[in-house]
Amino acid sequence: RRCAGCHGEKGDGQGPAPLAVLFEIAQPRDFTSGVFKFRTTPTGSVPLDSDIYRTVTVGIRGTAMPPWFNLPEDDRWDVIHYIKTFSPDFKQFPPEPPIMIPRPPKPSAELIAKGKKVFEDMKCWECHGNEGKGDGPKSDTLEDDFGNRIPPANFTLGIFKSGPRAEDIFRTFMTGLSGTPMPSFSDSFTSPD
Repeated sequence: RRCAGCHGEKGDGQGPAPLAVLFEIAQPRDFTSGVFKFRTTPTGSVPLDSDIYRTVTVGIRGTAMPPWFNLPEDDRWDVIHYIKTFSPDFKQFPPEPPIMIPRPPKPSAELIAKGKKVFEDMKCWECHGNEGKGDGPKSDTLEDDFGNRIPPANFTLGIFKSGPRAEDIFRTFMTGLSGTPMPSFSDSFTSPD
């Protein structure tokens, strides 16, 4: 009743919702692929049930995916178990253990300056732009694994799809966003960076 309009009866992301109007920024997730952006598990792993629960509950900011916190908890868990039936990956490849997310340090001028250097060294600006506006030199060329244009996040809007907390942003750095050009940086820099 609530999901098929966008995600389709088969869970393939091909629901009857008017795509041109609703999904200018992000296409509905194709559950049959087993690829999920927002998870605490490493790149290449299916998400934990709790990862899908978080997405269903809080939605995805800046997209047509609304929060469903108003649904009874049992209904949310039921739909999560149903979503997992669309891809054989959940049976064939159990989720890997979640990454550890440390408590973030208190912001300081020194840490912000170090963060700017990491942003430059890791070439985040190539997609997100020097000022974080999502207008880097590669921004117009990015596509997801399904061939859909996917713009990089514009940080100046304050909309972080996976959540605005430091822990949410850290999770995105360390796991990447599967199915998109946003890679995992877990092997590229240390937790403090």
